[in-house]
Amino acid sequence: MNAICGASSRTWPECRPQGALCSNVYVSPQLLEHFRNPRNVGELPPPAITVEVSNPVCGDILRLSALIENGRIARTGFKVRGCTASIAAGSALTELIGGRDKAELQRLKAADVDRAVGGLSNESKHAAALCVDAVKALAAQEKAVKLMGDADDGMKERLEKYRKAAAEKKP
Repeated sequence: MNAICGASSRTWPECRPQGALCSNVYVSPQLLEHFRNPRNVGELPPPAITVEVSNPVCGDILRLSALIENGRIARTGFKVRGCTASIAAGSALTELIGGRDKAELQRLKAADVDRAVGGLSNESKHAAALCVDAVKALAAQEKAVKLMGDADDGMKERLEKYRKAAAEKKP
């Protein structure tokens, strides 16, 4: 196993005394890398879409921002208030969704986030679920923004027709 002891930062099983029971949590090198050097930290300014999701059981909060251009995620950013696993998973999520389109986002599963950080302990699986919740919220928000934009375009067209008709009626 190529994991690292969260308590001693030595590789497993070297940190575990021979035959002793250990309550330390072992984390993957990928998870530690994303935690120590998170990618795409921060919130993107408009016109990026930003959503916030939380896990009421553990209290972790993930804020995810995405700039969508030509139907694909062009840039991402995140902020997390939570555990080590949630911070690492949020970082990995921004790399996972970059460049993806809506159909690809809908296929994203918690197992994909779990793999991206080299595996999560059972106690930390909630971090991957939080990330998937954020992607679902992002897709819903993007759809709402698009519908509002389409409605605005329809309103502009109707207003222009009304103005033309009014201008034609003037003597």
